[in-house]
Amino acid sequence: MAKASKKKKKKKKKKKKKKKKKKKKKKKKKKKKKKKKKKKKKKKKKKKKKKKKKKKKKKKKKKKKKKKKKKKKKKKKKKKKKRI
Repeated sequence: MAKASKKKKKKKKKKKKKKKKKKKKKKKKKKKKKKKKKKKKKKKKKKKKKKKKKKKKKKKKKKKKKKKKKKKKKKKKKKKKKRI
């Protein structure tokens, strides 16, 4: 009976070693996915900045046109002569 109990203990130890190896492999896969996502985000931000700069230039040109106001000249009214 003593020999049978020793064999059962050895089998349990082997199972624990296999679980540790599986955990290490999963961690490596997660790190690779994070790196790929960061690269994609950086490319999108650069494209958005270029579009905003073009819009700002158009707004500045419109402001310059509004500043130029023409002064209105006052017209003098001529008095009509009464006929006798």
